[in-house]
Amino acid sequence: MPDNLFGLPTHVLLQHVVVVLLPMAAVAAVLVAFWSWYRHHLGVATLGATFLITLAVPLTTQSGESLEARLPESPVIAAHAAAGDRVQWVAAVFGLCLFAVVALDLRRRTSMTADLASAESWVSRWTPASWRQGASSWTAPALMVARILLVAASIAVVVVVIQAGHSGAKAVWSNYPNLKP
Repeated sequence: MPDNLFGLPTHVLLQHVVVVLLPMAAVAAVLVAFWSWYRHHLGVATLGATFLITLAVPLTTQSGESLEARLPESPVIAAHAAAGDRVQWVAAVFGLCLFAVVALDLRRRTSMTADLASAESWVSRWTPASWRQGASSWTAPALMVARILLVAASIAVVVVVIQAGHSGAKAVWSNYPNLKP
């Protein structure tokens, strides 16, 4: 990955994807958890978009580490790097929770011969026949647990993104102590 794009550090450009789109994905995930219509019609699309967004997290972290290597050592930069590492782990857990909710709901509804949205029908065709034939008795309770975990992970991902963004802004702007509001 190049260190600079359009004359700016790559990290500066990529971090906007994470800071803007990951919290939006978290809001969409909460809708997936709480609203069955949204989950049935847009759950697969939300999962796909979230997957693409979470791919930007390690790229942003990698470009941040490259930028960190070119800067002088600083405690505020170290704090920001640690916050960025937390974003990676929480985003991964968030994505897995969203996958669990969408997959469990799809399995439950596929076995009930429910009407599936077009994206769900397409996904369902690619699953093994044994998976479609009958939801186990544990599917409904597992879906409830996954939904609760998804809400918690959505909140956590927003919190760690805010912490990382704030610590990054602090690292950038701490070099300007005479800057007036």
